[in-house]
Amino acid sequence: MAHVLFETARLRARQLRPDDLLPMLAVYGDDDAMRWVGDGHALTQAQCAEWLDVTDSNLRLRGYGMSALVERGSDEVVGFCGLVHPGGQPEAEIKYALKRAHWGRGLATEAATAMLAYGAGAHGIGLVIATATPANIASHRVLLKAGMVASALRSNADGSQTQVFAWRAPPAALAEHIRALERSRLQALVERDMTRARQLHAPDFQLVTPGGRAFTRDQYLGKIESGVLRYLRWEPGAIEVRMQEASAVIRYQATLEIDAGEGHGTPFQCWHIDAYELGGAGWQVVWSQATAIK
Repeated sequence: MAHVLFETARLRARQLRPDDLLPMLAVYGDDDAMRWVGDGHALTQAQCAEWLDVTDSNLRLRGYGMSALVERGSDEVVGFCGLVHPGGQPEAEIKYALKRAHWGRGLATEAATAMLAYGAGAHGIGLVIATATPANIASHRVLLKAGMVASALRSNADGSQTQVFAWRAPPAALAEHIRALERSRLQALVERDMTRARQLHAPDFQLVTPGGRAFTRDQYLGKIESGVLRYLRWEPGAIEVRMQEASAVIRYQATLEIDAGEGHGTPFQCWHIDAYELGGAGWQVVWSQATAIK
């Protein structure tokens, strides 16, 4: 069963499945509906199949992409909505499209509003943009109702223009996402879940221990994976967060118990200061420093 991203009063957003090919063709193969999308031409079945493959790649890389919008009352796929990075652009961009039969019901606004909240809450995305042609007033209304604001009017190489919209997540939502990531990181280290641990530690991560020793990511995680270093307990207190758009610094006290090869550990307390950064793989910790409380 495909993973459900969120539910609204009328819609359920879930990850795409192979059997979404024909529903996707029903939306993106409609010439009139696509006059405001991309180059203004409908997609072929082969192009829709390629889009399913691209979304699968995006999910593996970033954890998000396009999703199917299912009407809760009928279980019909009525459209698609998601967060993407066209051409590898740094900003996440919201995209949506509905079957013509479901236009004018407010479903696009409902989906876009929920997708923005999902991006912030589940992935810590602080900035989302949207693009629309200046003449596409209906799309402008959807984006404004979803909480976005009109930004720059972008000039294109062919002489046309694109209206850009922007949405910034509430700082409190991003801070809570960082807290959840840190708790997930600590749990992964205690449970020796190395797949999750590697996802949350940036390749250039560095740890500084209470004794002043510095470890790279591979050195640190290698010790945990081999059993040379075992966290028996790591309980964080209240986590304070200082947020920027693509970086965050956290601070908290924690109680730890570590087995460094002796078969047991003695609980002790530390202050922890960690730095997170938002990159292509999402939010990852880049620095971690612990100071023993004596």
